[in-house]
Amino acid sequence: MDTHKPYQFLMHKLVVLLVVAFSILVSVYGKNLYFSTNYKVYFSDKNPNLTEFEAFQKKYTKNDFLSIVVHNPNGDLFNHQSFTAMQYLTDQSWLLPYSIRVDSLTNYQHTYAYEDELIVEHLIGEPPESYTPNKQNELKNIALNEEALVHRLINKTGDTTQIMVIHQFTDDDPNSIVKTAQAAQKLAANFEEKFPNYEIGLSGTVMLNHAFIDATQRDMQTLIPLMYILIFVMLIVFFRSLWATFSTLLVVAFSATAGMGFGGFMGYPLTPPSSGAITVILTLAVADSVHLIVGYLQELKKGSAKKDAILASLKSNFKAITLTSLTTALGFLSLNFSDAPPFHHLGNMSAFGIMMAWILSVTFLPWFVTLVDIKPRIKSQAKTDKKTPMLALAKWVNRFNKQLFAVFTITIAVLTSFIPQIELNDEFVRYFDKTMQFRQDTDLMMEKLSGIYQAEFSVPSQGKGGIHQPEYLNNLEKFVNWLETQDEVVHVLDHTQVIRNINQSMHADDPAYDVLPQDNEMNAQYLLVYEMSLPFGLDLNNRINMARSETRVTVTLKELPSSAIQNFKRKSEQWMKDNLPSYMQSIATSPAIMFSYISERNIEAMIKGNAFALISICLLIALFLKSFKIGLFSMVPNILPALAAFGIWAITYEQVNLTVAIITTLTLGIIVDDTIHLLSKYEHGRKDMGLSPKEAVEYALTKVGKALIVTTISLIIGFSVLILSPFQANSVLGLMTVLTIGLALTIDFFLLLPMLTLFDKRNLDKKQD
Repeated sequence: MDTHKPYQFLMHKLVVLLVVAFSILVSVYGKNLYFSTNYKVYFSDKNPNLTEFEAFQKKYTKNDFLSIVVHNPNGDLFNHQSFTAMQYLTDQSWLLPYSIRVDSLTNYQHTYAYEDELIVEHLIGEPPESYTPNKQNELKNIALNEEALVHRLINKTGDTTQIMVIHQFTDDDPNSIVKTAQAAQKLAANFEEKFPNYEIGLSGTVMLNHAFIDATQRDMQTLIPLMYILIFVMLIVFFRSLWATFSTLLVVAFSATAGMGFGGFMGYPLTPPSSGAITVILTLAVADSVHLIVGYLQELKKGSAKKDAILASLKSNFKAITLTSLTTALGFLSLNFSDAPPFHHLGNMSAFGIMMAWILSVTFLPWFVTLVDIKPRIKSQAKTDKKTPMLALAKWVNRFNKQLFAVFTITIAVLTSFIPQIELNDEFVRYFDKTMQFRQDTDLMMEKLSGIYQAEFSVPSQGKGGIHQPEYLNNLEKFVNWLETQDEVVHVLDHTQVIRNINQSMHADDPAYDVLPQDNEMNAQYLLVYEMSLPFGLDLNNRINMARSETRVTVTLKELPSSAIQNFKRKSEQWMKDNLPSYMQSIATSPAIMFSYISERNIEAMIKGNAFALISICLLIALFLKSFKIGLFSMVPNILPALAAFGIWAITYEQVNLTVAIITTLTLGIIVDDTIHLLSKYEHGRKDMGLSPKEAVEYALTKVGKALIVTTISLIIGFSVLILSPFQANSVLGLMTVLTIGLALTIDFFLLLPMLTLFDKRNLDKKQD
């Protein structure tokens, strides 16, 4: 009984009280959690793509945009009702929170000559009913032949338009984006009531930011309750005991709320990845309790008293539970190597919750089960005399150990060979499945009108006022002309279009003057006259910097995979180097470009994370099992499941997103748990009981095989819930983790155990340590 003293201390009422009190105290900080309202949270401060984009935004109006897309399925938009609808949306858009500019077909600044005057006015400025059919056709002809409009504010067939609203948010109101998105949704609902014959959709970076919030809320409102239900059903089926199930659920609940409370204490925002921490903790917290209660029930069957039974279970499982908790936590902590902060938050909250689950499992759980009536199921003697399924499985593995080793080794090698076929793709629109309104509306926009993916260039001149120089404008036009010939490009918006339009208007709208003037002073005067004619809110500050030394070129791209966006960035920058003066060199930047590199940057960063996790876990196993050889040996079957999973993914899905960077590290910390439990029992059989390798395999499987199957099933069920997430990164994370966990148990049973019987040549007896 003396050997039980350390474990009796863990069950002391004061220790239990302190642990529970600490858990509740940390959980209170969960009230500090808040939803992130900016897609930039996915990029660290050191990310060069983010640095480039923020440097670009500083030169112009730093803003986010809202796209209100209107489609007329019954014809074009050049009629009285459509004009009324567009004017309604344009007027109401100015009233949206933080709105500083509205661009639409109705308020587009059309220039033309009237006698000797330059006229700049709204394209559709008069009351809609005043336009005759001939005038409507004239406006249609102007709009569909205006470079600045087609594929930007109107499509080529004239049945779809976009009202683009620019918003400038401040840091004073953390709910500014939510308020704006909700106001836009209300506007869209009002529009549908007034104009039921039109389709309307909301897109742009404002709705992108809100979609991240929406996905997070949906996950927390649906996946977490579902997770609790699934865990409850699984435990009831396994334990056939309400008290055993309830005690496990208490550990799970305390651990999960403490993990989220830790996130609140650290000031973490809630994002789709970080909100997944609660599902991860709920899933992983079950394992510790299952192993302890299974051991407890086995001791009760032998006739032990409650306290003796739980102390014996604690002694038998403490080392393995501690090691598995540490290795799992280390796996999640290594996510801090990621370049995406939401994965830091996921890793840290999960690691804290996992360690709380360990503490609660070895203190609160043993104390609690002695207070309640948990009875083991007693099998008849006839059944107990028969071979158990685990013993039968062990004997089968031992019998066919060579064949199993060969088959699994070859199969994994073949699957691994497919990994190079995987393509990285982070189209941020596809982060959301088609059940989300943002995805539906953006798909409508890309199908009917234009794209949401852009590339921005800030093209410098030779100094203040240099954008008026003929050489600069000629080279800028040459660059724009090249861009318009590229297959990836839908539309190009730049400064030269404005100058050409003014020049033509100043020469009685003569098409021969649809060219750039070759005079610096004339260019400056034209632009001054034009700007003085613009109404409030529609100036050129969002296209030209204050010093008149740089202009903005906005390229709208087709829906492209990440590799194609990267290729466009490279070739456009190379074209500028080859064809433009050195002072005009520019870097392509935008949210689409930032996301196109996010997987690559995370993979590069997580190579260090993988190394950290691998070395740390290997050393921990070697330390606990007192054998560096076994520690190193154990890592082989825990690296293989991820490789096999990626091979299967390459065959079936081909593309992966930013979650690919963390899968190996995250799953390593989870799947190593099975190996630890098997090896700890195997080593006990070999060292302490003097068993042969095959006998030790039989002993290990009969002792922990059933519990490993149950915990694996619970992990698969838990991470399967993530597959239901509308956020694709979480969905892929769930599916890949489920696949890896399932493969891990299979490889442990049918590759690791045969490897032990084939290669463990140590001559051990009971007396050896």
